[in-house]
Amino acid sequence: MNRFLHTLYPLAFAAGLAGIAGAALAASRHHPVALAMSLLIAAFFVLGALELRAFRRASRELGAALDASPSEHWLAAVPAPLRAAVQQRLEGLRVALPGLALAPALAGLLVLLGMLGTFIGLVITLGGTAQAVSATADLAALRLALGAPVQGLGLAFSASVAGVTASAMLGLMVALARRERAAVAGQLDAALLGPLRVLTAAHRRALEQQAAEAQVPRRDAHGLHGAGRQRGRDAAHCADRQRPPGRRGHPTRRRGGHGRHCPRGRGPARARGHPGG
Repeated sequence: MNRFLHTLYPLAFAAGLAGIAGAALAASRHHPVALAMSLLIAAFFVLGALELRAFRRASRELGAALDASPSEHWLAAVPAPLRAAVQQRLEGLRVALPGLALAPALAGLLVLLGMLGTFIGLVITLGGTAQAVSATADLAALRLALGAPVQGLGLAFSASVAGVTASAMLGLMVALARRERAAVAGQLDAALLGPLRVLTAAHRRALEQQAAEAQVPRRDAHGLHGAGRQRGRDAAHCADRQRPPGRRGHPTRRRGGHGRHCPRGRGPARARGHPGG
């Protein structure tokens, strides 16, 4: 199916050029207005074809980049017209790939140009017919005088033939190019869930979260070990303070004052009254 569509695109382009060329050749000798409109239609048809060519090239380059293995500089391989949209897709934003700007509008404009050329030709032809009828009363001379305007009337519709043919073929080319872009967009969506996931912002956030969760148990273990050592030093200091003065060890220097965490005990009871009688 894809091979058939790839073959159909150049056939549509050739058919559009052939229809415009045939209409221009028919009008080249007898109707300059139709010839001018046919040439104008050809110019807009080629303009639309050039935009479609760049559009399809970008789609093919993006498809080739998706087939390659992802790396740190993978985004540089994406074509410039699609790079910003692909970057936003990697950041997690759901944005569509850029579409066609001019070719769809030109497909409708070509028909209007063909109709305009036909109407101008009709006006000129009817004016010549009126002059021929008023110039002579002889039937034979009238037939000869009407020959050229009637022939011009047939050639005036050549502009419409060129416009309709070019519009139909350009519309078919637009549909084929959009189909290719939709296929590449689907391939991009699949790659974002597969090979390109390592380049997405969601993957980077997941790695940062895993690193943060791995550091939490280490901090808790270090804090519990330090708290245990501090409680041991406090217990030894309090035990030393409760010993008699002659049996105490060396004084321990502690930040925040001595005996802050030691329980307060009752000292030796003092005898009431004065000593001695």
